[in-house]
Amino acid sequence: MDKTWILVANASMATLYECPAAVSAHSKPALAVVKEFYHPDSRKKDHDLVSDREGAYFSGTGGHGNFVENSDPHQYEATVFARELYKHLEHGRVTNQYQSLILVAGPPFLGLLRQCIDERPLKNVALHEVPKEYVDKKLHELIELLDLKKLHPR
Repeated sequence: MDKTWILVANASMATLYECPAAVSAHSKPALAVVKEFYHPDSRKKDHDLVSDREGAYFSGTGGHGNFVENSDPHQYEATVFARELYKHLEHGRVTNQYQSLILVAGPPFLGLLRQCIDERPLKNVALHEVPKEYVDKKLHELIELLDLKKLHPR
């Protein structure tokens, strides 16, 4: 029987659900939690994520200066978390735990997940994207908002 995984995520937490692929018009869709993920570093303040001092560099002419980091520490942590989630999705695909995947995340984090998938595609998986921030929704709200009967009719 085909199974669908639904990943509802943001930059600091995610919940992976499993749903039977075929949902009839008369039955209520059922979701089961497969795993919950937390990335507390995404919630830390900037000064807790970066070192105390800027890096120093020395030029070939004998002078020296300060290296100013160009990256946003929160963006970096969100990317780390997206890659962690992707690894779990890839493991589930390789072990044939699901056949279709629904990614539910706000547009910025969905873009990071999409980057991971574009680098190493999830082969033989039907992929749907929902660009919404639903990570704080209760299970019954999520079922209603995603309208699983439309995504997976029998």
